[in-house]
Amino acid sequence: MNSIGKKFNWVPRPSTWEYAQAWRNQRARMASRFLEEGQAAVNNFATAQYNNTTGLVANAQQSAIDRLQAAQKKA
Repeated sequence: MNSIGKKFNWVPRPSTWEYAQAWRNQRARMASRFLEEGQAAVNNFATAQYNNTTGLVANAQQSAIDRLQAAQKKA
């Protein structure tokens, strides 16, 4: 069998245990990547919400300052 394998350059097939181990490793990498991408999405949404809130507060402050300055000019 070895001489035939060498002659035709066949690659030996992995054993069932090796195949199962490779599958488990692949699934573990996929799960890890899924969790990392999920955490990145959560961080991006949290940052967007923070920036939105900060922007709204800054706009409200500027509006209040503008109203006070306009009231001072009238007085």
